[in-house]
Amino acid sequence: FFYWRFLMGKCCIWDDTLTEFYPGVNYFATSLRFGRFPLWFPGVHDGIPFYSDIQMSVFYPPQWLLPLFVNKGRLPFLAYQWYIVFHNLLGGVFLYSYLRNLKLSPVGALSGAVTFCLSAFMSLRIVNFVMIQVYVWLPLQLLCVDRLYSARSRWAWLGLIASLLFSLFAGHPQTTLYCWYFVILYWVYRLWSNRIVKIPGWRRLTWLRVRAGQTAAIFGSFALVLGLGAVLILPALENWSH
Repeated sequence: FFYWRFLMGKCCIWDDTLTEFYPGVNYFATSLRFGRFPLWFPGVHDGIPFYSDIQMSVFYPPQWLLPLFVNKGRLPFLAYQWYIVFHNLLGGVFLYSYLRNLKLSPVGALSGAVTFCLSAFMSLRIVNFVMIQVYVWLPLQLLCVDRLYSARSRWAWLGLIASLLFSLFAGHPQTTLYCWYFVILYWVYRLWSNRIVKIPGWRRLTWLRVRAGQTAAIFGSFALVLGLGAVLILPALENWSH
């Protein structure tokens, strides 16, 4: 209901989302639709590198759905606005799932999800949409950490790697970094939340070994994400160097 005018095309995006991110996404979507990878963005100054610009989100998987909506050589504004609202809803679904995993009631989890979707950050940063693209993956990352800690699920670890990678590719390194700081702190908190004094002496050494191994897994997971993300990071570093 809050975004109804966006969904119906009666209200339009503005500010940086209109003047920077939409032109980039439009060029990305039309390029792929016509069978070319967007290496270079002509028509801006004398042309600028495109795929190596992190904020263009070229390697962000959900963005690869947008070429399907290209019509008459352009990505419609309305399609992009639906894409924006979809991310807002996606973040709410992730937070609802995370809160339910913490044993909150459906009403409590729904209240948290609605608060997340209508928070000041989410509402205001629609003018800097790539920040929202990053931020909506945070609840899923927390959910995966929580399930990884409690059930040691392989799928939870794969989900964590995927969600961290998505947030890296989403296009705003500052927000990505802040979210990753929080995920690391939360992971460490979950690992060490049970005090050693609660564990019998003969099990204490095993407990410490497990915790040491899981602590190493934190750094290993982020090293893997950065390694997989090198397809974006290395061209971006070269771009910035010039």
